[in-house]
Amino acid sequence: MYDYAMVPDGGRVEPASAEEGDSPGDIVALIAEFDRRIAYLSFSEIARGALAFLDERLHVTRVSVALLLGERDGFRMFDSTIVVRGVESGKVVPFASASLGHTVERKASTYRADIGQWPIPNSVDAALMAAGLHSSFSTPLLCGGRCLGTLNVADKAVDGIGPSTRQIVELVAPRLAFAIHMGMTHDDLVASEARFRDVFATVGDGIVVADVTNRKIMMVNPSMAAMLDRTPEELLGLTIDAIHPADRLSDVIALFVAAIEGRVDQALDVPMVRSDGTAFLADVAARRTILSGNACVVGVFRDASARKQREQENVQVQKIESIRTLAAGIAHDFNNLLTGLICNISLAKPHLDRSSLPWELLDEAQRAAVRSTALTRQLLTFAKGGSPVREIADIVQIVCDSSSLASSGSNVRCQFNLPSQRVLVMGDEGQLAQVIQNIVRNAVEAMPDGGTASIGVSVARGIQDAENEEVRIEIGDHGPGIAPQLFEHLFTPFFTTKPGGSGLGLAVAHSIVQAHGGRIQVSSSRGGGATFTIFLPIVDGVEEDPAPSPAVTPTGGRVLVMDDQVMILHVAGRALRAAGYQTEEVADGVKAIAAYREAMQRGQRFDAAILDLTVSGGMGGREAAAAILVLDPDARIMVSSGYSEDAVMSDFRKHGFRAVLPKPYSADQLLDAVAGLLQS
Repeated sequence: MYDYAMVPDGGRVEPASAEEGDSPGDIVALIAEFDRRIAYLSFSEIARGALAFLDERLHVTRVSVALLLGERDGFRMFDSTIVVRGVESGKVVPFASASLGHTVERKASTYRADIGQWPIPNSVDAALMAAGLHSSFSTPLLCGGRCLGTLNVADKAVDGIGPSTRQIVELVAPRLAFAIHMGMTHDDLVASEARFRDVFATVGDGIVVADVTNRKIMMVNPSMAAMLDRTPEELLGLTIDAIHPADRLSDVIALFVAAIEGRVDQALDVPMVRSDGTAFLADVAARRTILSGNACVVGVFRDASARKQREQENVQVQKIESIRTLAAGIAHDFNNLLTGLICNISLAKPHLDRSSLPWELLDEAQRAAVRSTALTRQLLTFAKGGSPVREIADIVQIVCDSSSLASSGSNVRCQFNLPSQRVLVMGDEGQLAQVIQNIVRNAVEAMPDGGTASIGVSVARGIQDAENEEVRIEIGDHGPGIAPQLFEHLFTPFFTTKPGGSGLGLAVAHSIVQAHGGRIQVSSSRGGGATFTIFLPIVDGVEEDPAPSPAVTPTGGRVLVMDDQVMILHVAGRALRAAGYQTEEVADGVKAIAAYREAMQRGQRFDAAILDLTVSGGMGGREAAAAILVLDPDARIMVSSGYSEDAVMSDFRKHGFRAVLPKPYSADQLLDAVAGLLQS
């Protein structure tokens, strides 16, 4: 092995000036020709030209270029056996291959007269010797103090690379290193420009580049051209004056100047004009920059329509939230009033002869009050989604009763296709009834001249969950049908096609069905009517009617009633006392806790407690129940409310309650609930 870079005294071995036939003038000419052969822009062309030239002129068996990967990550090898298509096309070899790493580390040439004597065995040397190559010479490719890799030659003969050849390789190496550096820089620039042009051409926002001095458009992307209803070729060369309305041009120019001076970098609602003269607004981000040596402003334009639509939607959402808050308050207060009304009527009726006119009038008033509860349910469901008070209910009976009620008094007949068995669901009977009534009422209104509403209930395997069954409720009419473009709006609050319609019926139905873990679909054809299909999860499939439960008899226990409405306290206390209970009425949670504590201290604990969930300006039922359960872990507590902002009414057991009593309620419903609570 001959290390051309290292000698015992640390000096440099001077190569022979030339081999036979090679004068210094010949070498200079050869170097000049080499410079011409690598005078290209891209790395691929430079590498191919250098390898071809050296193969022709050096009279050695193989010439190669090894480019360094990272610090010591290996090399990419290029020779005449590789089609060079960029830096990534080279063959990767380890850092310690042949004398490559040795040459790079020393930044000095390495001549190996006999490859077989190299002390570090490696796969590249094995391949060289297998190809019959026995000597090699490598010199570093240095550019600006940085080593890019090595230039290498190899020959079949031992000590087959003469001094003149080695001198030429050393002379061309720095030229090749500089050319490679420039070629790689050029390739990076070309790739960067290609990426920029791809982004420029495909980005959804419009982009305009305008000259600072004359406001002429230098570049424009397809999105901007489409926004202006022009082609990019039409826009190039025009000034920015051509894309803005003439009557607003002074404002736009002022904005352009502000962007040049760096005082403004974005603006909303900038007026724009299309090729047909129609105007629109755009949001613009602008910044001054230098492009191809010219000072310019780059503007990114986005049609403001989407933003304005979102703003309008947000305003609409805020309006709806305000209406919901109002609706919730109305429903809560109305339910309290209905409770007093229904309960008092139900207490008065037993004192009258059923055949008397007063009894008949009170009965009609009570039925009207009960029917009005549907309005409060609708308000509550719209207000906050109306968390359902879930109980096991027969959906077949709900569908039958609700459909009949919704179609009563009309000239539309309901044609039922119902199973003979009960189909049980876990849900809020009142809310589910409201869904059916809303949809059947729509079917009735779709057939003003009369007709038949088809109503069917069936059980099938779930589409989304094949392991469980679900009930399928179909309600169809033979009206004019629904236009396909209206489908996406059907369940939107306040959307209606009916004169005087509220636009809440289907929105409320959709909200209730979703709250019950179900879904609702609609199908229709012009002139062929519409069919609404409701899917709900069922409980234990189809069951037979259970045996009736024995009647509950009042036990005459002690009942604590807490409500912030004096009327409800009076009527509830009156109904309970008439049934044989002892009662104590309080107006808020603090007083309820105090009353329960005093009763415990006297040894006269309450057998049941009815707590109003929401108390205006005071402690409500949830907090009071938690405190009472600390005093008496076995306390039987029932929650009652005309409205719940959270899920307490639907998940009452989680909060320590044993039963739930939604408002409004009648005296009989109150007594049944208390009797059931005492038996729990």
